[in-house]
Amino acid sequence: MQQYHYPDFDDILTIKFLDKFEKNDPYWKESERVIINRIFYYVNNKPGFCFSNYLDAGCGRGRLLWVFRKHFKSITAIEPDVNRFSDSMKMSAEYGIKEKSELINISAEEFRSEERFDLIFCSHVIQHIHTGTVFPLMENLRNHLSDNGVIALTTCHSTDDNDRYGSNYMDNGTPVMDSISREEFDTLVNGRSKLPVHYFNADRLISDLAAIGLKTVDFRVFHVSREDRDMLQKPDIDDYVNSAPALQKQHGVDMFLLLEKA
Repeated sequence: MQQYHYPDFDDILTIKFLDKFEKNDPYWKESERVIINRIFYYVNNKPGFCFSNYLDAGCGRGRLLWVFRKHFKSITAIEPDVNRFSDSMKMSAEYGIKEKSELINISAEEFRSEERFDLIFCSHVIQHIHTGTVFPLMENLRNHLSDNGVIALTTCHSTDDNDRYGSNYMDNGTPVMDSISREEFDTLVNGRSKLPVHYFNADRLISDLAAIGLKTVDFRVFHVSREDRDMLQKPDIDDYVNSAPALQKQHGVDMFLLLEKA
């Protein structure tokens, strides 16, 4: 495997952008917590679902390992960036799950195992990888899914009619977001100092996933921007923007899809 380096070293860019645009608003974490709850609600009510094997496909620094540590008999976590992989190893030891977890320094598209997983979580991975790798990666995850298993996918959401691409970076201490072409995006995925971000059109992504044998059984947008929250002034903003497809198209920085084998 060619050594991969995640462009946002130590998540510095992400932290700076959240500091600027969200100002430590607890909403951001609460919006993600709702997504986690939807995953558990679905699998707890899915007939015949087993809590045997869990795969975190692109675990980063291990931030979400704690969420699933008590629910599955075995945990596999993969991460291609060597520094983030090292952090996830420390995290698994801290959570006391080292004895039932296997961590592998490899990319999700290159991962191979005889094991089939009941739940695969791919959290905010596909928006940072080469556009030509997205569906080979998702097809590989499908091939590692148990027959009654579920893939939980989160990624960035385009409120345009098409996918769009951005570049996040710091300019003299100020967070900057530029719109870029797909071609420029693909040149940045293995770089440093600029974080490329792919915002997916939901309808197209759902259709393309169906073409590789993954049907969408749940869909939700989340992380509504502060600008939209201030404009809409709704107490349960995530429920509101998910109350109608037209609102889902217009709002949400991120989106969540729950996928099963077709």
